Amino acid sequence: MEKPVCRKCTSTAIVKAGFIRSKQRYKCQRCKCRFLLSSRIMYDESIKLSAMALYTDGTCIRAVARFFKVSHVTIQRWIRKLGKNNTKPLPLYTPWIEIDELCSYVKSKKKRRWLWVAVCRLSKKILAFQVGSRGKKTLQKLYYKILPIKTDMYYTDKYFVYKNVLPKEKHLTTLGGTNTVEGVNTSIRRYLSRFHRRSVCYNKSDYMLYLSMNLLINKV
Repeated sequence: MEKPVCRKCTSTAIVKAGFIRSKQRYKCQRCKCRFLLSSRIMYDESIKLSAMALYTDGTCIRAVARFFKVSHVTIQRWIRKLGKNNTKPLPLYTPWIEIDELCSYVKSKKKRRWLWVAVCRLSKKILAFQVGSRGKKTLQKLYYKILPIKTDMYYTDKYFVYKNVLPKEKHLTTLGGTNTVEGVNTSIRRYLSRFHRRSVCYNKSDYMLYLSMNLLINKV
């Protein structure tokens, strides 16, 4: 058996340092790092993609983990890996863009988080999103994301913040003007379990919410 090597400094000055869950732990005498020998199973990429497809179909993380017989931490690691980048490019032009916000919370009901979504009325696809408060700064970040898209009109509800950010000559609030984006919000609540019910399913971090939305956008 080969002698263990420290993961941190690659030193071979290693001694045994007890057990964790019946697994031998080691200690590096140079940098004092404690570690276990790697026993991670390498999963095929198709399994990861299947797990993410199930996750973005409304199944919670722990249910996906039970189905594939892996740890829920493993599923979270796959979400972090596959949800980092939104690979879908923005269109150069769309005549109408609808914007709306969706409420959720992180850890506590007192810590509300708003998901701002910009949707193309024709294709019914999510163009961009932004996670944050319900104030002007968060809407500005979303607006900067969709600013490269040439459009004729932005449609929103009568929430006063929109008037402070969107250009007046291209901003319109009409009855039924946000039907498309509200339908997309309903789909988000359906396809992401963290939006199902705020009393049962919720977000533990803004970052996981961001990654989950990226996975959903890349899927649909």
